[in-house]
Amino acid sequence: AEAHQRIALERELRRQEEIQAEFEWREQRRANARSNQVSKEKMQVQGMRAAMWLTLSQLLVRKYWEIHEQKQQRWQFLHLVIPLLRRFTNRQKRKREREERISKALENTKRLTNEQLQGTGPLFAGWPEEILISFINKLFCVAFDAGDYICHGGDVSDVLYVLTSGSVDVVIRAKNSKKRGKASGITVATLKPTKYFGEYGVFTDEARSATIYCTEPVTGWACAKRDFLDHLMMLPQKVYKAINTSFEANMSKIYKVQPTTLARSLVFKEFTQEMLEEICTKMEPVCFAENTTLLQRGSAGTCLYFISKGRCEQICEGDEKRRYPPKILGAGDMFGVRAVLLVEPEYYTVRSLNTIQAWKLSKKALTDILLHTPAGMLNIKR
Repeated sequence: AEAHQRIALERELRRQEEIQAEFEWREQRRANARSNQVSKEKMQVQGMRAAMWLTLSQLLVRKYWEIHEQKQQRWQFLHLVIPLLRRFTNRQKRKREREERISKALENTKRLTNEQLQGTGPLFAGWPEEILISFINKLFCVAFDAGDYICHGGDVSDVLYVLTSGSVDVVIRAKNSKKRGKASGITVATLKPTKYFGEYGVFTDEARSATIYCTEPVTGWACAKRDFLDHLMMLPQKVYKAINTSFEANMSKIYKVQPTTLARSLVFKEFTQEMLEEICTKMEPVCFAENTTLLQRGSAGTCLYFISKGRCEQICEGDEKRRYPPKILGAGDMFGVRAVLLVEPEYYTVRSLNTIQAWKLSKKALTDILLHTPAGMLNIKR
C-alpha cells in the first residue's frame, strides 16, 4: 500500500510539473508575442521616419539644385547679355559720334565736281558729264577718325570710296598671321586725296583684298554697289570696254588658269601637259557684268569660255520638243565649246546671273593648237 501510494504521489508530482512547464511555456510565448508586437510597431515607426527623412532630403537636394541651376542660368544669362549690352551701347555711341562727324564734315566738305571726280583716276576719266552728275548725286559723305579702320581684308565689298581729305594706309595681312590689324600687317601703300579705292571688289563681288587704316582724320564720299553698277551700265560701250579691260587685267593676276585645272574638265582631259600649258598662255581674261548675254543662240561661235568665278544660266530656247530646263554654270565650268569645234551656230543662250570672271580661248588659237596634234583634235571632238 505504501508503494502504491508513493507511485501515485510521484505521478501527481510529474503531472503538476508538466502543467507548470506548459503554463510557463505558454506565458513565455505570450511575452514573446507581446514583445514582437512592440518591436514591429517600433520598426514601422522607424521605417516611416526613415521614409519621411528620405523624402525630405530628396526635396531639399532638388530645391538646392534648382536654386543652383537658377543661379547658374542667371549667371550665364548675364555673362552673355552684359557684353552684348555693352557692345550695343558702344555701337550706338560710335554711331552717334559718326553721325556728328559726318554732319560736321558735311558743313565743311563741298560736293565733288566733275573735274575732281575725273581727276581721281582712270575709272572716271571718260565718263560723260550727265552720267557724272547723276553719279555724284548718289554719293554720300563719310568721315573717320585717325586710327579707325574703313574696312578689313576679307570684308564684303559693297561700297566704293572716294578720299577727299586725310590719308589712309593700305595694309595687307602678313604671312601666317591670323590678325587683320595694322600692327600685324604690312603697309604696302599710302593713299592721299583725291583717290578712289574699292572699285574692283565692288564690280567683281570680290572680298576686300586689303585693310584700309586711317592715319589722319579722313573725310570722303562713298557710293553703294548697286548705284555704281547701274551707272557703269549707262556708260557708252567704248568707255565701259576700257574700264572692263582694266578689271580684266586685275582679274588675270588673281585667277590664273593652271594646266591642272583644265585637265579636270571633260574637254581637255586627254591633253598632254605641253598642250595644256600652251592653251593657258593663249587664254585671255574677260569680265561680264550681271544680267549680260554672253552667248546668243544662233550666233557663230568664236570663243570658248572657262569660268573662274561667278554664276551664269545656260538656256536652250529651241522648239517645244527640244527645249531643256535651264542649267546653272559656275566656277570650273566651260561653255561655247561645241560651236568652236564644229561648224555650227551656238545652240544655247548664256546669261550671267552675277559678275562673271572667266577666261576665253578663241577658235583660231584652239584650232592652231589642235592642228599640231591630230589625236587631240579627234579626242576633243569625240
